Amino acid sequence: PDSAKAVYSVALSPWNRFAAAGRANQVEIYDTTLGEKVARLVDPKLGKIKFKDKAMYPAGAAHRDFVHSMAFSPAGDILATGGYRVVKLWKRDAVRQTAKLVGPAAVTATAITADGKIAAVANADNIVRLVNLADGKVLRELKGHTAAVGGLAFYPHPTETSRLAAATAAADASLVDATTKQATADQAVKDFDPKALKLEGEKIAAEKKKRTDAAAAAVKATAAAKTALVAAKKAAADFAKLAAESSQLVSGSLDKSVRVWKVADGSVVRQLATPAPVNDVIFTKDGARLVSAHADNLLRVWTTVAPKPAAKKAADKKKDKKKDEKAGPKPVLEIKGHTKPVTSVALILPAGTQIATASADNTVRIFDVTKGNQIRSINVGSPVTGVAVRPDGAAIAAASGSFARLYDLAGKQLA
Repeated sequence: PDSAKAVYSVALSPWNRFAAAGRANQVEIYDTTLGEKVARLVDPKLGKIKFKDKAMYPAGAAHRDFVHSMAFSPAGDILATGGYRVVKLWKRDAVRQTAKLVGPAAVTATAITADGKIAAVANADNIVRLVNLADGKVLRELKGHTAAVGGLAFYPHPTETSRLAAATAAADASLVDATTKQATADQAVKDFDPKALKLEGEKIAAEKKKRTDAAAAAVKATAAAKTALVAAKKAAADFAKLAAESSQLVSGSLDKSVRVWKVADGSVVRQLATPAPVNDVIFTKDGARLVSAHADNLLRVWTTVAPKPAAKKAADKKKDKKKDEKAGPKPVLEIKGHTKPVTSVALILPAGTQIATASADNTVRIFDVTKGNQIRSINVGSPVTGVAVRPDGAAIAAASGSFARLYDLAGKQLA
């Protein structure tokens, strides 16, 4: 029945991506990254069972009885659930294609906005196209690059959406827990009966104080939980507003340039001429800087907004202008360590103070993006063409040739 909310069994998939919960005869699947329920398992055979000419399970069910045990397979694609004298195996569908976007030329880079509504697609004709994912139509074309675009990234970061959603869900759950404990504590004060508890003398006052203090503490905990939930919801709302109104896209190209575009109208916010071809780009967590990965083995950190020049005399201004035009903008930081071209870069969230990089020198490396120092080097064994990081920062994926490997941040291979 709908009134049965208690969880009788749980299971976590490998890498803790999914959590399965057994609620009465229902099995629900949650995405731990998003903090949301993503599926409810229903056995279609149970839908045929009737009692007095009415369906026994009109809304569907996983088992006829309570689900008391469950476990995921090592690969994470099969879930075993146990009810009364029955064990059922559920197989997760392989990744299914939901749509196909056909472009005018080969795709060299892609990225998706934080709200999941727009995709940026770079084609071999050197044009970046913003595509509405709802209908597949091109919203606008971003032109300017004269060679292949190797990297695209949006700000705000798409993974922040799932993180904030999970934080809001956790805050909501904490409030429910705090409210329940407060109600229990208040009831304990109301039900206090020294005679029933066979208390005498000082023990009466001590027990009364204990219950009163617990109730007061519960009130404070509930108030704190309410404040935390309001803050979490505000953070999510502010982020959604930022994503809708101030979204930016950065593109890096083999033409040795980096461009920052305003998604709303396609205008160029910042353009940087770099010393070497750009293979990939990302924004820092706050969007104030961007990181470019280059073919000259370096990573460079730039400001997303051109710095204001200091006040100078007219003659000095002319000299500096000519000098700047010739030299171009300077990065705020150059990160060294790789011995061959840097092919990919990814921000390690939620902290956002470190980056993971991939290179043709067979390594994935972790650097401090604020200071540039190397924290760790992971030998993959062959040239690494791509790197990605889990939204919670718990694992790094490295692509090399025909295989991909997973590592934790300490460099231990997970898969």
